[in-house]
Amino acid sequence: RLYSFIHNYIFYYSYICTLINTLYKYLTDGYDGAWLSEIGVSVQNHLITFAAEQSRLEGRVIDVDEYHKSILN
Repeated sequence: RLYSFIHNYIFYYSYICTLINTLYKYLTDGYDGAWLSEIGVSVQNHLITFAAEQSRLEGRVIDVDEYHKSILN
C-alpha cells in the first residue's frame, strides 16, 4: 500500500507541475502548443468515451457519428 501511495503521489505531483509549467508558458507567450489539445479534438475524444460507455452498458456497438447527432438533438 505504501508503494502505491508513493507512486500515485509522485505521478500526480509530476502532472500538476507539468500543468502549472504549461500554464505559465502560455501566460508568458512561451507556449509552443505541444501539450494541450485543440478544443475540437478534446470534445471528439470525450464523445468517443461516452459512446464507448453507452456501448458497454447496452452491450451493443455504438456508431459515434450517430451518437454525436443524437446528443445535439
